[in-house]
Amino acid sequence: MNFNSRESGWSTASLYFNRVIQLVEEKLDESAPKTELPPGLESTMQRLEEVKDSLKTLKLRVEYLIDPSSLTNSIRTSLEQQLDDSEYSTPFHLLSRAFLQASKLGLLNFPTVASELSNNPGFVAHKIASNAYSSVGTDWLEFSENSEQYIAELKFFLENPVKKAQAVYRELGMKRLDLDAAKSKVRKSNGNYETTSRAENLLKSAQYDYDRKVEEVEEVLAELESVSTRQVQSIQKFIEGHRTFFAKAVKHLDAALEVFPLVSRKSPSLSLLSDNIEEPLEWRDENIEIPQGF
Repeated sequence: MNFNSRESGWSTASLYFNRVIQLVEEKLDESAPKTELPPGLESTMQRLEEVKDSLKTLKLRVEYLIDPSSLTNSIRTSLEQQLDDSEYSTPFHLLSRAFLQASKLGLLNFPTVASELSNNPGFVAHKIASNAYSSVGTDWLEFSENSEQYIAELKFFLENPVKKAQAVYRELGMKRLDLDAAKSKVRKSNGNYETTSRAENLLKSAQYDYDRKVEEVEEVLAELESVSTRQVQSIQKFIEGHRTFFAKAVKHLDAALEVFPLVSRKSPSLSLLSDNIEEPLEWRDENIEIPQGF
């Protein structure tokens, strides 16, 4: 058995126990001597904790925006639960598939000749909508993939600079307790030369360690500013990507709406229009009854 290691462990445990007692005494006796932290440092760390909590919430919101299933399986709809997420990975693709499935309703109107479906406004309208939302879903996948960089930036900020700053601040709290304990020993030395000399040397060492830890905390907080600059750039790219997605989505939906007047008034060219609407690639292997040629 390593007695030195065991003795060191007991010494560390004793030190922490003494610091806990010291903290309790400070809480009970507000007039007890206590080294003050640098002005504004405590409030800065409190704000940092609030920033951390808000960024955690933001990260969850962005992840849920990109992939609703990432939050929890319990909130998925029954439709999503029936589908393979690797194939139907956006709400827009789910909507596209639903429109394509709904196009089978046209069979009720034309039970005899399947080819006459090309003149069925309901069938053509559903097919147009399915195609449009499939395109929107594909653009959303592109946006979500590009947004991973922003999520990674948030994760880096939370797991590196923020954690480091909080850890160093906790260490500063311990150094402050060590310093106050050393000051207390000097006050209780009662003028005995040997005892006073040893206590003063301990105080100098504790003061040095405390000052160095204050500097370290300030350096870490300064690093947060450079990281915030990177965040500005990431946020800008995220918003630009979102704007690009919406612009593309509007184009797809506008293109669909342009042909709806032909559908609603049963234009003679409805059959030609239906023939030119391609079935979304995502659903071509699906077991959906679509008349031949569609």
